[in-house]
Amino acid sequence: MADYSITFPQANQFERIIAIMSLTNSEDLQNDELLFGVLDNITYRQVQYYLSACEYLGLINADRTYTQLGESIRGLSYSDKMIQLARVVVSDPIIGTVFFTERLHRIEMSVEDIAHIISKYYTLSDAVYRRRAQTVMSWLKWINDNFKDVEL
Repeated sequence: MADYSITFPQANQFERIIAIMSLTNSEDLQNDELLFGVLDNITYRQVQYYLSACEYLGLINADRTYTQLGESIRGLSYSDKMIQLARVVVSDPIIGTVFFTERLHRIEMSVEDIAHIISKYYTLSDAVYRRRAQTVMSWLKWINDNFKDVEL
């Protein structure tokens, strides 16, 4: 379950969260140089965005250790890991609202629609709401691209 004391993530490339969840050694979470490389040589600030996203999703702790949920997902086969990560994402009230609204009503929510949903949980600026809405859209695109044939 999402931790609302942690700012809603700005981490658009879900594949980088998968990369964090696929690290061979849990100690690698402590190694900034390794994380730079694993996450495609992004900046230190961007690495922090992805670590925060994992923390928001309940996959890692603030001290950069895997949570019990994170450890259990890490131990799965690649396909099962993808399924469980998708489940974690759509279990979030903000992202789940968008996912199920789009699936059930067959509509595509706009950045403004998603920003409005986020505003029910956080107090941010309009520009930040829109950036966070882009993360929601990116993560749901990852789910839709990887689970195209799944019907509700």
